[in-house]
Amino acid sequence: MKSVFGMIEGIWSKQVDSDTFVVRGNKVFKEKIVKKRIKLYVKQRGKIEKRIVSEPFKESISHAQAVEIANMVRSVNTFYNRPLNVKWTIANNKIFLLQVNPQ
Repeated sequence: MKSVFGMIEGIWSKQVDSDTFVVRGNKVFKEKIVKKRIKLYVKQRGKIEKRIVSEPFKESISHAQAVEIANMVRSVNTFYNRPLNVKWTIANNKIFLLQVNPQ
């Protein structure tokens, strides 16, 4: 899975680099933490703001969050009986499912 600080729009627009986590079972098997210079946030009226990342080499999600997200994605894939592209977010330390699309 890929993860960034702020909005996922940063990945799509190639403005930010993403951390990558590979989870097997209930453990992070492999991770790649990249230098993150900026993060994108929504300002009032839907405008996107760039902010400087204060700790550029900090993991964008914890191992526990990566495992929880992987389990959620596995459940969704099992329910639909096929692999899907799952979008999620974390707010107030809770993980939320945002969108599910075919791959």
